[in-house]
Amino acid sequence: RSDWPASGASSPRQMEAPRSTRGGSCPWRRLCLVALCLPLSFLGYLLQKSGLEQMVSPSAVLPEHLQEPASRPSVRDYLDVLGAACGDCLRSATSRVHRSVVAIGVAEAPPAFASYRVYYFNFAEQAAAALFHAGHSSIWWREEYFHVLPFADLALDVVVVNLAALAPASSGPTWSAILLHVLRTLRPSGFLVFAQLDQMVEPLWYALDAVPLAKILSRTRYANVFRRVDGMAPGLSACDSCGSDMYFSKAVNATCQPYTKQPFIPLDDPAFQEKVLQWKSLGEGRMRQITEQHLLETLPNGERAWTDRIKKQVPGWWKTNYISKTPVKPEWPATLTHLIMEGRVKRVLDAGAGGCTLEGMLEHQGYLRKLSPFMAFGAYDCSMLRICGERGMINFFFNWHNSLPFCRSCKFDVIFQAEGMHHDQPEHWHATLNNFDEHLACDGLMYLTDHECKEQEYHQVRSNKTGLMVRMCWRDAVSEWVKLKGYHVSGLAKMTVHKRCADGSAVSEGPHEKDENVSGHSSETSREKPEEADVSSSADGGPGSASDTLGQASAGEQLDVLAASCGHCLRSATSHAHRSVLAIGVTEDVASAIFEAGQPSILWRREHFHILPFADLAIDIIVAGPATFSSGLAPQWSDLLPQILRILRPSGFLVFAQPADVSEQQWPAFDGIPLAKVLSKTRYANVFRRIDGMASGYPPCNECGTDMSFEKKTDATCQPYIKHPFVALDSKTFQEQILRSKNLAEGRMKHIVEEHLLEVLPNGALEWSDRIKAQVPEWWKSNYISKTPVKPEWPITFSQWIGTGKVKRVLDAGAGGCTLEAMLEHQGHASKLSPFMAFGAYDCSMLRICGERGTINFFWNWHNPLPFCKSCKFDVIFQAEGMHHDKGDDWHGTLNNFDQHLACNGVMYLTDHECQAKEYHLVRNNKTGKMIKMCWRDAVLEWAALKGYQVSGTLYMTVQKHCRL
Repeated sequence: RSDWPASGASSPRQMEAPRSTRGGSCPWRRLCLVALCLPLSFLGYLLQKSGLEQMVSPSAVLPEHLQEPASRPSVRDYLDVLGAACGDCLRSATSRVHRSVVAIGVAEAPPAFASYRVYYFNFAEQAAAALFHAGHSSIWWREEYFHVLPFADLALDVVVVNLAALAPASSGPTWSAILLHVLRTLRPSGFLVFAQLDQMVEPLWYALDAVPLAKILSRTRYANVFRRVDGMAPGLSACDSCGSDMYFSKAVNATCQPYTKQPFIPLDDPAFQEKVLQWKSLGEGRMRQITEQHLLETLPNGERAWTDRIKKQVPGWWKTNYISKTPVKPEWPATLTHLIMEGRVKRVLDAGAGGCTLEGMLEHQGYLRKLSPFMAFGAYDCSMLRICGERGMINFFFNWHNSLPFCRSCKFDVIFQAEGMHHDQPEHWHATLNNFDEHLACDGLMYLTDHECKEQEYHQVRSNKTGLMVRMCWRDAVSEWVKLKGYHVSGLAKMTVHKRCADGSAVSEGPHEKDENVSGHSSETSREKPEEADVSSSADGGPGSASDTLGQASAGEQLDVLAASCGHCLRSATSHAHRSVLAIGVTEDVASAIFEAGQPSILWRREHFHILPFADLAIDIIVAGPATFSSGLAPQWSDLLPQILRILRPSGFLVFAQPADVSEQQWPAFDGIPLAKVLSKTRYANVFRRIDGMASGYPPCNECGTDMSFEKKTDATCQPYIKHPFVALDSKTFQEQILRSKNLAEGRMKHIVEEHLLEVLPNGALEWSDRIKAQVPEWWKSNYISKTPVKPEWPITFSQWIGTGKVKRVLDAGAGGCTLEAMLEHQGHASKLSPFMAFGAYDCSMLRICGERGTINFFWNWHNPLPFCKSCKFDVIFQAEGMHHDKGDDWHGTLNNFDQHLACNGVMYLTDHECQAKEYHLVRNNKTGKMIKMCWRDAVLEWAALKGYQVSGTLYMTVQKHCRL
């Protein structure tokens, strides 16, 4: 024919190369196909094998909804998605935001798939292996599963079917077995694409006429591309249940369609595409534009699926983990992220992925693109897998009691499993581990984490070593299995199995918690047995009953903590678990010198001498320096002492520095200060310990002793309220728990005591911590008392800058519960900052979280100049979720106060939710002088333009400071 497109044509409609026919050139293609191109005997065989014996005659037509006025499209309208000349042609046939693709029977990765998240689904092991080793997500689907596809209803954006892999001569399943599942899994507004559609399989086009479920399809400009309707097709009943589960026991009902309560928002809707494409990547955009209604009420007749139950039972957890724009996976250890950053981990399997939260977090952090491949399977039901589909991601059903559906040579560097092992029964424990091990690379890591074993999760089983019946839970089985294999395991709650191959190959220990050795292998590091703090907490009658008047210092031994010869003398006077220290008594010159030396340093100006900006019971140790006793440089001692006693943590220490330089007349007396009843003496005359609870005969205060207004004056006649005595930091048991962790900071963070943070006011009054725990308990747990805290607003680029030394000084403006500092500590970045400082919280109960973590945060109103020396500058000032609280007349003042302490070429990073209607205010435009409606984001752009600074981002606004020479 003269109208064939030239080879290499660039138009999507001109991608098809010329095809020869066995009967010669024939313009009447249907007649040519039946009469000349295929022997009739082979056609009959094809129909029989496909299960579609009632093939329509050559004169028949497609179902009405698939017809076009001009009969069928010509060959010219065929989209060759597997051809090298296609380029990005699939994108033109779908939309800019379709993302997930399952390619069935496709043995090589074509250019058309480059911008999609693709799972290759092959029936031949050789093809599956080649794709996996090339870095692609690849499933080998064995013959026993040919009757099913392991994906949820309505979960895939695009399905590409290579019909050649389903031909009678192939080793794959029949087309009739696959078609119904393909239609079931296709997302509303998704696309079904037939690849390599040649004469041999052309009659299968007419098979759609015999499939009622095909009513959900509509035709497109391409003959081999079909679009699924946005809702439910008329005249076809709703299915009572999802078409698949992990047991693969269901047969798809061809006479019903997956249930959708309301039509889906089409992916190819221009308005939706614009929302998605405003983000830095398609993966990020799809994740942030998740539509919650697509995930709920997924079954007819009022039946509740997993998503419905979870949203109702734990709405905070549902929001944080499954529909959050910045998902977090607290079980994922930071050490694995480091291994990805370093290139030591390339292939990750999330075994039990649920709603694809881990993939979402890695996508948001920028790590997903470093993995080739990342794969995921496992969920409670279809509604959970629909979360993945809505995020543009892929997860599939599989029962890990069976051999995993990967080629035998397909191995992962990390297999991650969270919160699923407790479901297994004893007869499956070793089988599950063996199935994981089959696809774990040499020197790879199997990371298993779950809650502590409950009573009902222990079983009587026969020990493989002794043959005796013993009581075990899955953790014991892991330890036993590891010994049989000769592998290494570390950790208790979070078990890391390090695979050692028979040849002894091993390159590194990976992210092991080396202190918690379960396998019997010797730990690579040893710790000294913690000493008991040399402190008498029962002086004068024990905690809570110190002498009424401690009086002047005795002539006994004194601790000179400021002397060079002191060494670690303060540690011997306190304990191995005390961490946070507030050192009071410096001038501006000293404050500047300390900051420049890399230490957190506050300059407390005279107008605030009446108050200390810290929460009640939040500081482990307070050291009062020499300037504290010089009336010209510091507040009056009588004003300062009640503040010190208010903020000192139970079992904390008050130390007077350089006592030898202070005369007897200047030595601070406790006489006349009732609050001093909370102190007890120690072996050192200048060191005092706070009791663990409340002093007897002394009323509790009705509120916290400070807030960011600094209008309160501490009431010295009452004491901070404590419902239960605190767990003592210098308790031998507590210290041993702390010292099992890799460092003191990690230990304090992991052993936070939740009851210290709740009910912090008497008479049933509720503070922020009480309200948040009651309203969003899962958010409270994951953000504030988690052993592995995460700060999703913190950009990964900042961590990379810290790692390379580009950023040294960071200010967290609005730190709340010190989650950012805790995350950086857990990741190992905090030690590279000098200094890291933090201020800002809603109330004292929030600052108490910092205190319980052994970190320091203080109250400050950012409408006022920040309390740092004039020369104290930060490389990064980070603010998350706080700017929307400001009003129009505060915006420029806040930004100027930040700017005063931002270094040249430094970055101010501001992020918050999208501006709501109530957050817009009428303000005067600095450029035009007119009154206009603005929110804080507009003010940032205006202010940056006035300053000549550069701003990037919309929701995440990065202001880079340019200084004038």
